[in-house]
Amino acid sequence: MRVFHSFTEIAAAKLQQVYLTIGNFDGVHLGHQAILAELDRRAAAGNGQTLLVLFEPQPLEVFANSVPRIFTLEDKLQALSQHQLVDNVLVLDFNQELANTQAQDFVAKICQSMQVHTIFIGDDFHFGKNRQGSFKLLEQLAPQYNYQVDLIDTIKTSDASEQRVSSTLIRLFLKENKLASANKLLAQPFAFVGKVEAGMQLARKLNSPTANMPINRKLSPLHGVYACLVQIEQDPTYYAGVSNIGFKPTVTDDQAHWVVETYIYNFSGDLYGKKLKVIPVEFVRPELKFASIDELKEYIEADKQYVENLNLLEQLKTKGLAQLFVDKN
Repeated sequence: MRVFHSFTEIAAAKLQQVYLTIGNFDGVHLGHQAILAELDRRAAAGNGQTLLVLFEPQPLEVFANSVPRIFTLEDKLQALSQHQLVDNVLVLDFNQELANTQAQDFVAKICQSMQVHTIFIGDDFHFGKNRQGSFKLLEQLAPQYNYQVDLIDTIKTSDASEQRVSSTLIRLFLKENKLASANKLLAQPFAFVGKVEAGMQLARKLNSPTANMPINRKLSPLHGVYACLVQIEQDPTYYAGVSNIGFKPTVTDDQAHWVVETYIYNFSGDLYGKKLKVIPVEFVRPELKFASIDELKEYIEADKQYVENLNLLEQLKTKGLAQLFVDKN
């Protein structure tokens, strides 16, 4: 899978017979995977190649700043590559210039950067300044640039609810701590990945040393205390852990600075600067503001005991990762 970061860069590759789709693909969920599978089927039949156009940051993060993202760009590219979903990815910097680009000019830039065979989008997809671009506009421009345009069918969940599989639905599942329901739809389990940073050292004084890392998102879809699995750097070994995801209201009022603070069972060593992957598997309780540090300590010990009693590593061996996630009502 080749990754390009500008129209100039992809133009230099001189791509031919391109079957492309455009979107955020947050979560690379089953709906996204179905789109890319159909795109691949058509490209193979036409002796072409596939391309996914992504925006980074996601437009909703720029305009609304109230929608938490599921996958970071690194997560998306990893999932796309691991599942071999697409031949090429174009990651466009969603800056003010791109946001102000007229829809027809955006189509022109795409078509001038490669030889486009088919553009494959959903009927609710909009693009360009003020979201003026649509399926109808793509149809109107097709003769000018000699491409085909086709609609994507809606993908629904396989349960009785038959809900439309979407990033919005998955964000709702995560917000409601339905981790099993969310992860069934994702390309890979929802996780936080980042480098361990120095914290306030308070947890160490409470006999519960933690690894602290940023959420690496503007907003987190999860908030509270969670049982989790942890991987360190490139080591495939799993450790059990308990994480607080939030802003630690007992010790700070800075609600803008969220962290993932993780106690790792049966681990000793220096983690500063190392990359952690924290996979939440079960919601334990909300993040609370305690009246005192002593009360905080009591809750931390109770959280640790609860998660220890889950025997996560034993469950992992007997059930497998996919069966480990829990929906909480």
